Amino acid sequence: MHIKSLAAQSDCSSAQHIKAVMDALEQVKFDQLRLELQLEGLGLSVHNCFPRRHPVTGRPWYVFEDEPHKIKNAKQGIQRQVIKSRPELHSLVATIKAHRMQFPGSLRTPQHCPDLLPKLELLAVAKSQPELNTLATIIDGATDRQNVACAELAFTSRGFIYAVNTEGFPEIALTLLVLGHGYMSADLRGPSMMTRCKWFHEMSLFCAKVSSNEAASHNCMLF
Repeated sequence: MHIKSLAAQSDCSSAQHIKAVMDALEQVKFDQLRLELQLEGLGLSVHNCFPRRHPVTGRPWYVFEDEPHKIKNAKQGIQRQVIKSRPELHSLVATIKAHRMQFPGSLRTPQHCPDLLPKLELLAVAKSQPELNTLATIIDGATDRQNVACAELAFTSRGFIYAVNTEGFPEIALTLLVLGHGYMSADLRGPSMMTRCKWFHEMSLFCAKVSSNEAASHNCMLF
């Protein structure tokens, strides 16, 4: 009924109206799929959540908490951070470039960061190398925040992770590597079951450690 009443409205040509209709159709399709799977004996109640209600129907808006969705949430956690001082960013980029020119391939003195995935340091490393410009665009939030491919690139780029580690941020590089492996354990074609289990186990141990010992001191949301 909600969809019929939306379609009957006079201003149905507006972008906002069309989006409301498409959102309602999307929810109906999702609910149908969820109920069909439930009839087949596959209950998804432990794998989905409803962080908000649908603005049109008022019903809970369910979403699956699968690995691609989690890695996208991690990327958005970085993008949502606000860099208060752009001059500080430019200064850090200059420092990284100067170090790379003086000591190519060497590991800079490790820098302690209070956050697991700080936007300032990640963006500075990405901006310091031309071949990482695409990642700089992603981290700065200039791309589609719902794009899983962008999130995948940010967490699985070997060149980026290597650069982050070399420039003195080994803890951040480890976080990227472990979360990237956790994502690939569920979504990447090719790895053996043993490799998948190893990657997923490492991510589970890492998240357990962060949750139990360090979560209170970090403001960067992982999942």
